[in-house]
Amino acid sequence: MKVGNQETLRDRVNAYPDRAGQPIARKGAITITEQFIQLMHALVMGAGNKRVKPTPSRTTQNVIRDAATRGIVYMPPEAKDVQPSMKQLTEWIRISDSNVVPYAIRAAIAHYQFATIRPYLDGNGRTARLLTNAVLHLDGYGL
Repeated sequence: MKVGNQETLRDRVNAYPDRAGQPIARKGAITITEQFIQLMHALVMGAGNKRVKPTPSRTTQNVIRDAATRGIVYMPPEAKDVQPSMKQLTEWIRISDSNVVPYAIRAAIAHYQFATIRPYLDGNGRTARLLTNAVLHLDGYGL
């Protein structure tokens, strides 16, 4: 769907090819994969650029500091642990049974885990919010 002359994020993501060259969204369904999340991050950080490549995860340590004291308030997993953690997260999203874990709880857990992993140096919060919406969309919420 186009809004004026603008493609929506959904249109851009749905048309983007996966590693096999197939559109990520086939017949309107989205599969949440590591590459899907990398693409969402690239679009978030792309400042309106329509030609983006999936963003690889960070290769250095990231820390969250208190603005006033500059003390470390959170240290995410080491860079070497990001990719395995993201793989586990995306697998859990794909296989978790929405009859056991309610939709909204599943989306909240995905958001929390993504924010805990912090796979990028910047843009994690924005990408986590998009991921939450994608999980809710998959579960039938019309967002």
